[in-house]
Amino acid sequence: MVKVNMQNQELRTFDPVPPGTYRVVVDSCEERTSSTGNEGLFWLFRITDIISTRGSDDGVGLVDRTIPHGTQFQESSIWNLYRTLVALGEDPASLQDGEFEFEPDAMVGKECVVTTRLREYMGQQQVNISNLRALNEQEAGALA
Repeated sequence: MVKVNMQNQELRTFDPVPPGTYRVVVDSCEERTSSTGNEGLFWLFRITDIISTRGSDDGVGLVDRTIPHGTQFQESSIWNLYRTLVALGEDPASLQDGEFEFEPDAMVGKECVVTTRLREYMGQQQVNISNLRALNEQEAGALA
């Protein structure tokens, strides 16, 4: 049993990160079943650097914010897992050699670059990852 004092608390809301391109690190990666019953992975990326943003104050306050990302194991959506793993440094050829096994926890700490956009979902603005790519040489050396 959990006992917590919620007196004087208020409901807080958080705006999604603005559309932009961000250097991110995998904070967590875990297996989950979606609300529709599909097996997949839930990723949480943490922003470590701002490459560009649209409609924001030059990214002030965005470092350390998180961006959720979901990938599913269904054949029709496995492309999203493939592009995510390639962006995080997995060899594309070895991914296509048949079944590929990995521990989701092994992805924690890996970096890539994501481009985000906003979309409406159930009446709420949510961040959506529209592209992922590996760090280029300049980006890899910038914060190393």
